[in-house]
Amino acid sequence: MARDWFSWMHDDSLRGAADFTMNGGVLLQDDAKRALCKLWDESSTQITNEVGEEFYAKYYPTDRHGAQWSLGNPAGVVDHYTAGISERGALMWFSSKPRGPGVGNSSAHAVVSREGKIYLVVNPLGHVAWHARGANSTSVGIEHTNAGLLLRKTDGKFYYLGSRAYPKDRVASLQEVKPGEHWEPYTPAQLVANIVFKRWLIWAFPKDQMQKSMFVDHQQVEPDRKVDCGPLWPLHELNELVFSEKPFRDMEWLKKDVLSLVDVAAFKAEVTAHLL
Repeated sequence: MARDWFSWMHDDSLRGAADFTMNGGVLLQDDAKRALCKLWDESSTQITNEVGEEFYAKYYPTDRHGAQWSLGNPAGVVDHYTAGISERGALMWFSSKPRGPGVGNSSAHAVVSREGKIYLVVNPLGHVAWHARGANSTSVGIEHTNAGLLLRKTDGKFYYLGSRAYPKDRVASLQEVKPGEHWEPYTPAQLVANIVFKRWLIWAFPKDQMQKSMFVDHQQVEPDRKVDCGPLWPLHELNELVFSEKPFRDMEWLKKDVLSLVDVAAFKAEVTAHLL
């Protein structure tokens, strides 16, 4: 039996739209906008469940957003990783909760959990989020729960964000991309969510408004400051699959638990063959 990638969605019509998209269906502009609106409504439930009713009531919807898009609509997407191990931490960080003096107002439109849940924090149909210098006014920001590049200290343990211990039960999945350089892999569920969400975005706005050349990751926008999404994020092939609008439910990469370095190479090869 095929996996239900969208079982987390409470709204049956939203789940149907996601399945339709994964199977190669194309939504009309109004239907894509409707799907994003339903995702916004769904997110209120999902975020409440994740951060708690009291926190949600006090700090959501977040006020960490800008005005309207500079071109009237977004023209691209910037992929990010959260540099953390849980979506709860990212959701709390992007909420309206005060961060203290000297701390910036960074935000994102969406946070994608390792299970593929999409939490909309800022509605992309309405507002700019502050996620990438130089691209905020033109691009939707998608954060993916991922610790990113990890540091191995002299105690033999791995740390993210410099000083936070990485969970022991997840160490076995880490990938040594270069000698001494370890990264956390992404999950197929995160790629599924990324593809479906991006397809809805390109359909929700006027035709040709969203430009594939502007679907990038954070490192491409700020190469001197950022390294996300890192070497385990197959950005090019992922976006090629997004814009192809082809079905992808039966692809082999979906059978993996996480996308290791070998699995990423297999993903790239499979997508390339799939799009020929």
